[in-house]
Amino acid sequence: MRGNWGISRTARGLAVAAFASASAAIAAAGSIEGSILTIDVRSGDRVGTYSVAYDANLYNAETGVYNWNQNQQVDIMDQNGQMIACINQMWAYYVVDPVVSLGFLVTAGAADTQFTITSALLSFDPLNPAQATASAQVGATDNDGNGVRVVGAYEGNTKSYIANYNGFVPGGTNYASLVDNQSGGAFASITQNEGRPPGGGFTPIGGPVSSMSSSFKFTLSANDSAGGTSVFVVTPEPSSLALIGLGVVALLRRGR
Repeated sequence: MRGNWGISRTARGLAVAAFASASAAIAAAGSIEGSILTIDVRSGDRVGTYSVAYDANLYNAETGVYNWNQNQQVDIMDQNGQMIACINQMWAYYVVDPVVSLGFLVTAGAADTQFTITSALLSFDPLNPAQATASAQVGATDNDGNGVRVVGAYEGNTKSYIANYNGFVPGGTNYASLVDNQSGGAFASITQNEGRPPGGGFTPIGGPVSSMSSSFKFTLSANDSAGGTSVFVVTPEPSSLALIGLGVVALLRRGR
C-alpha cells in the first residue's frame, strides 16, 4: 500500500528542482571582490600597506568556503623602506552563504600606530528580507611597561570595528559598530568584545542585501601588541525559508 507516499517521479523531480533552486538562492552563490585582506598602517607621516591577493586554490566550490591564514611575521615598511610595524598573524574566512570573518595579531612600531584591517567585498545573490549578526573582539598587551591603549577610528573615534552591507567599507550601510576604546597599565593585557545583537542571535535588516564587508581601524600605543577576531553573517529571514517550504509542499501536492 503506497498511501501518501504515492508521489509521481515527475512531481518528485519538480519538487527537488524547486528546492534546489530555492536552496541556491539561500546559499547566495557569491564572489569575493578585491584583496582577500588589506592592512594599512600609519604612524605620523609614515605609511605602509600589505594586501593579500585572491588564490583560487583556497576556494572550496563544494562548501562555498574560502579559508586563508598566515602565521609568519610580515614587516610593514614605510615609503622610505623603514619598518613601521609588524603583522605577527592574520587570517580571513569567507563563506558565500554569506559570512565574512577576520583575525589578526599585530605589533606597533616605536610610535603610536594606526592599523586599518579590511576584508574583501563579498557579493551574493540578493537576500530579501534579510537578517544579520556580528561580533568582534580586540585585545592588547603592553610590552614596554608604560601602559597600553587601543583607540578606535569609527563612530567618532569610539569604536574599532564596523560591519557594513550593500557596499565596501567604509561605504555601504552600517549594520554594526563594535568594540569600545580600552586602556591598561604597565605590562597589562586588556580585552573587549561586543556583538549585535548583544546576546547573540539575529536582527532584521530588510532587503535586498547583496554584498557585505568589514573592517578594524584603531590606533595602538607604541611597541605594544594587539589581536582581534570578528564574524559578520547575513541570512534570509525565517519567513523567507517558510515561504520556500510552503512552495515545495504545494508542488508535491500537485503531483499526487
